[in-house]
Amino acid sequence: MQTQHRREFVKTGSMIAVGSAIASQLGQTAKAAASERVRVGIVGAGGRAMSLIQSFSANKNVEVVAIADLDANRLPAGLEASSKLQGKQPRGESDFRKLIDDKSIDALVVGTPDHWHAIPTILACQAGKDVYVEKPDSHDIVEGMRMVAAMRKHKRIVQMGSQHRSTTRLQSAIEFVKSGALGRVLVAKAWESSKQGPTGYPKGNRSRYEIDSALI
Repeated sequence: MQTQHRREFVKTGSMIAVGSAIASQLGQTAKAAASERVRVGIVGAGGRAMSLIQSFSANKNVEVVAIADLDANRLPAGLEASSKLQGKQPRGESDFRKLIDDKSIDALVVGTPDHWHAIPTILACQAGKDVYVEKPDSHDIVEGMRMVAAMRKHKRIVQMGSQHRSTTRLQSAIEFVKSGALGRVLVAKAWESSKQGPTGYPKGNRSRYEIDSALI
């Protein structure tokens, strides 16, 4: 795998995810030569992760090598979706660390719940892999700082998926604010309207506060 091809792919990850989502509705995708494909491992198989599986599997420059998910009920659907789009079924894993250890994987795609974005991203950087991680990049500011530190120390490329910011309406709003037409902006408000139940605390689950500089 040529480094330049791999890095250019990850740099434009958000555009690829959007474009491939459209291509995914056209059926199985003709793949580029094996030497030109980015070998990808995906962490997560439900919700947003399923959309990522479809997007990356439909991209001709990508081969989804493996998908990891703790939930045995979700994983088969993710494997099947990828198989239908790329004509080859990825292997399934219950432990994402097996994707980290796989030296044949070029990049890791993280589509887990928010509180599990940081650790896979940091471990992937340590293993020499580039990363596409879903928004928000982390559960809190400290985690985000550790992710940036790992990216810089190990000289990796980490792309956070925030496609909404690239839409025409958001770009026009940004230009409107920059033009001064709105006047001086003093307050900005944001809100989250979805309701999600507690996920619980599995035995042996590491706290996010354990993600200190020693891990990086």
